[in-house]
Amino acid sequence: MLTRLNGIFAFALWDARKRELFLARDGMGVKPLYYAALSCGFMFASEIKALVREKRLRRDIDADALRSYLTYLWCPAPRTMIRDVKKLEPGHALIVHGGAVMRKWCFYTLPLVSASSAIDSHEATETTRKLLAQAVERQMVADVPVGAFLSGGLDSSSIVHFARQYAPANRVDCFAIGFTGGQWAQEGFAEDLPYARQAAKHLGVDLHEIQVGPELWQQLETMLYHLDEPQADPAPLNVLAWHQGFALRGRGR
Repeated sequence: MLTRLNGIFAFALWDARKRELFLARDGMGVKPLYYAALSCGFMFASEIKALVREKRLRRDIDADALRSYLTYLWCPAPRTMIRDVKKLEPGHALIVHGGAVMRKWCFYTLPLVSASSAIDSHEATETTRKLLAQAVERQMVADVPVGAFLSGGLDSSSIVHFARQYAPANRVDCFAIGFTGGQWAQEGFAEDLPYARQAAKHLGVDLHEIQVGPELWQQLETMLYHLDEPQADPAPLNVLAWHQGFALRGRGR
């Protein structure tokens, strides 16, 4: 049934008759799924911090994972910074019996497009438009209000355009980050807010602006706690600022 699922997921099913555990992760690896196979048993969780509460789990650093972090700025599955903790690869599933992994397999790989299947620009544009609209419509199914991050770039603006079509009363709450102080430009950060305002006005959506400054780095330890794994992208700091209402400046334009 894994090949019939459409969306992002990480889940576990317990078969009481066979006494087997079934784990699976979505094809793109959006949802996290960590596990550790120890002599005392098998553990799994959506966060590493849940696994390290087990005192019998060794905290040794995986040298190969460390090299990946330093080379690629992230570590591909199945390795993590902790040698005994693994990530289930995207599009993979496994079966655990008696505390040990009995079977592991790949159920999804990204399709490769050969040169012989090339299409013209018009067909490519229309196909992209159709598939993006379909993907956004599926994501709008929720029992809570749905919002979007809006930078004013092509990707986020396109998503908001289609989201507005499928949102109740055509209303979508959008959020953008603004930087205070001129040192951000000196550090190489390009400000998105002017473009986000233009896109919001053009699309007719409510834009909530969140201003952040150098004091945001005081939240670095909190961000690392929630991330579990190191990464080089500063975007999680902005997301954390939004969640905490950090230096909120007004509501909408």
